[in-house]
Amino acid sequence: MKLKAVPADFRVEERLRRVPRGGGHTLFAINKVGVTSLHVRDALARACGVPARLVAMPALKDRRAEAVQHATVPGEWPTELRGPGWLARGVGAVRRPLGPADLAGNGFRIVVRDLTRAEAARLAAALDGVARDGLPNVHDRQRYGSYAPGRGFIGEAVLRRDATAALRLYLCEDLLGDTAATRAFKAAARPAWPDWRTLFAMAPAPSNYRSVLTFLCDHPDAHRKALNLVPDRLLSVWLAAYQSWLWDRSLALLLERAHHGRWRKVRSLPDLPPHALPLDPSPELVRRLGGLEMELPNARARWPEPEVQAAAQAALAEAALTTGDLKARIVKRAWLGRGRRALWVRPLELEVAEPLPDDRHPGRWSLAVSFVLGPGSYATWVLRAAAARGGLRSAA
Repeated sequence: MKLKAVPADFRVEERLRRVPRGGGHTLFAINKVGVTSLHVRDALARACGVPARLVAMPALKDRRAEAVQHATVPGEWPTELRGPGWLARGVGAVRRPLGPADLAGNGFRIVVRDLTRAEAARLAAALDGVARDGLPNVHDRQRYGSYAPGRGFIGEAVLRRDATAALRLYLCEDLLGDTAATRAFKAAARPAWPDWRTLFAMAPAPSNYRSVLTFLCDHPDAHRKALNLVPDRLLSVWLAAYQSWLWDRSLALLLERAHHGRWRKVRSLPDLPPHALPLDPSPELVRRLGGLEMELPNARARWPEPEVQAAAQAALAEAALTTGDLKARIVKRAWLGRGRRALWVRPLELEVAEPLPDDRHPGRWSLAVSFVLGPGSYATWVLRAAAARGGLRSAA
């Protein structure tokens, strides 16, 4: 089973709640492909001549997909702006910037490839089961682009107040979300660490790497100040990735303690323990967890349910952290967000087409599926979970 063979195989369309109209912010609907949401945010800011922090883009969408998402920019702007890989169309004026609470969810249209006819039938049946029963609402791998296999999360280094480790991960270690060009730079940079002038000569231009390294050339020991030259949105992404991992681990531990039944070991990240998750859950577990939420780990987190609190504290203990450590004290413009996340998710409006011959894999079959998920839930995880439930091997 293969996903995202080409960007058109994976289409996501962001759905908004009703946003107050008639104000001083232009609402844009953005079509993008092959570029990150942060790239589009920065390009849109440049096109409008405003600081990037004033472009409100509540969610990030996968670079390897065709995506429609939304953003607001203060002021009145042309009805169409574009750049390589993106097109922004003005769709009206709203009273305030967009925020996460304005997102109603996402609609997905996905083509799954490289299946046998029997596998396509099993996957379709498993998706029906997932839509009926739901599944644990963990994050999926694309959330963890700032994870370095064998080295850890940049966000964890920030929380541990280790600016040197965070800089080394950023400048020299391969992260799951790095491009091929970035990996090539880091392969050359690793042996030169911490020769800042040599690293600067190697760094791609233009890039934030050069901004950080320019400062380090003049202030070689000021690692915390150098870390604060990383864009605030990127710092926030790093922290959110590690926070998401802690939340996922808390849910896995909660499930291990709450239920005995049919389990699957699901490996979310290389070199970390796989989660044990019930991908074919019992009716009892569905009833018990279907309406529960758990707060994201942060310094002020409160988990009133005793079993939820025990699981969250156990996940922190595994990492040798306490809630008091969940404060990004060494960076000035980023922090762990607050909020609650449902423990259980069900894909809605599921439609599965008849299998078709796969035009990219001769002799194999493809399956087109569509469904809707709430904000922050991952379509790739739904498909990987359904594949595990149906006995297929997946490759996202």
